[in-house]
Amino acid sequence: MTTIENKAAAEITADVWDAWRDLVSANPELASPYFQPEFTQAIAALRDDVEVALVRDSGVIVAILPFQRAAGSIGRPVGGPLSDFQGVIAAPGYEVDPLALIRACHLSRWEFDHLLATQKEFSACQIAAAPSPYLDVRGGFDAYLARRTNPANDELKQAERRRRKIERERGSLRFHWQSHDKAILETLFQWKSQQYQATQLTDVFSFDWTRALLKRLLRGDHAPVTGLLSTLHAGEQLIAVHYAMCAGGVLHSWFPAYDPTFSKYSPGMLLFVEILRATETHGIEHVDLGKGDEPYKLRLMTGQFEVSEGAVTRSPVARMLRRQCRAAKQWVKNSKFRPTVERPAQWLRHWRERALFE
Repeated sequence: MTTIENKAAAEITADVWDAWRDLVSANPELASPYFQPEFTQAIAALRDDVEVALVRDSGVIVAILPFQRAAGSIGRPVGGPLSDFQGVIAAPGYEVDPLALIRACHLSRWEFDHLLATQKEFSACQIAAAPSPYLDVRGGFDAYLARRTNPANDELKQAERRRRKIERERGSLRFHWQSHDKAILETLFQWKSQQYQATQLTDVFSFDWTRALLKRLLRGDHAPVTGLLSTLHAGEQLIAVHYAMCAGGVLHSWFPAYDPTFSKYSPGMLLFVEILRATETHGIEHVDLGKGDEPYKLRLMTGQFEVSEGAVTRSPVARMLRRQCRAAKQWVKNSKFRPTVERPAQWLRHWRERALFE
């Protein structure tokens, strides 16, 4: 007999957290830090809207869905827009009933935008899909180079040329795999906030809980999910910072930032190359770049996952309207009316993004 129980994250007991770890260990698709119970614990330590659905078969936990509850009956991924991988925690091949799951949690819908597309039970709920590139760095940097799928217009050769140029003009480069310097973390927040504001994107670090999350992970409060703050100096000048999230042998590239006065040298890429060179030393075998088909990701990757966007909803009409809305947005994006609607659409997108962080 299958049962579904919904609990606040604060009510989850040690045996359930252990069952969660066992499910993750049994499924290689769930190796990302986002699927580890400690990521949910970290968010729940900062927010009171985190809940966990437990699916049991004959009393044994066989699937878990962590989520955040918004507006009473809307479920969203834990971490909201910070979540780059989403899905049900279950053994390989196990499929949940999506509608039964949200009914048991008293949700009208559960939204997702980075769902593992391999979780086929959600196929009917998906309205779009996108690549999420990754780097297989097993065996070290040279082995990674041999695996790349698209080395043309080589990003790494360009990085090497820029490295020589900056060392001639600004001093020797100095790389640190991990820094715990609070001032450097504050510099990362400052640079990223400036970047978000310049590009009219929601400032991730204008919310107290997001800054607190990175601090907790960097301190190691939720090991084995930990923050990795890597730095690159030219002479005595800090020129780039990269905040990643790690668990086991997986590194997830999260928040890269650099001093804009050094932009002609591409300091962010110079730092990322140093991180790749150091992965073998630090036990990293897999690097996730996150969703998107930006040219640099396609040139660096050795493969990609597919992640999807959509929602499980109890209303067939809502499902239809969501699909039509998505189709309309795509049509406008490619039409002559795009300039007319772009500004109000941008304002609405900004408002929605801020709401997702609240």
